[in-house]
Amino acid sequence: MKMESKLVKWRDGFQCAVDASIAHAELERIRKKHAGDLTARVVVDEAAKKRNPLHRAFEWNDKVAADKLRCEQARYIMRGLVIVREEYPSAPTRVYEISRDEQAPRGEQKTVYRSLEDIMADPDARARLLQQTLRDLLAMRCKFSAMQELAIVWRSVDELVSTMAVS
Repeated sequence: MKMESKLVKWRDGFQCAVDASIAHAELERIRKKHAGDLTARVVVDEAAKKRNPLHRAFEWNDKVAADKLRCEQARYIMRGLVIVREEYPSAPTRVYEISRDEQAPRGEQKTVYRSLEDIMADPDARARLLQQTLRDLLAMRCKFSAMQELAIVWRSVDELVSTMAVS
């Protein structure tokens, strides 16, 4: 089977102290070392070695790391709440969505969680959420395009994207 060439990069907005290609190569080395299984525990254990290329991507000061963990736990809580609507009981929706001010300078952008109602009431925030949703749909289409069972969905996505500008 012929492998296609591919570019490995960090997703938009993702910040890391290690170059994406270096991180990918190291994660692949670790994965192969562990029979194809990659876990967070194994990655942290490998990265703990000061000479490991991933070492700089982690916070090794325990006090700072504990605070970062608590912030991650807060994000986890905000992402975990859902609303179950009577009209769609089998499709709960998140209470809070990530909202970013795309107009803010690169280093000044901050991630905030806003209620879906607040986002829908703000035309700029709604437009940003719609753009992100379209990008997510395109990413899912790319990831799952081989699943013929979803062909009708992908046609609908293509139709929608052709009528809207995706940035």
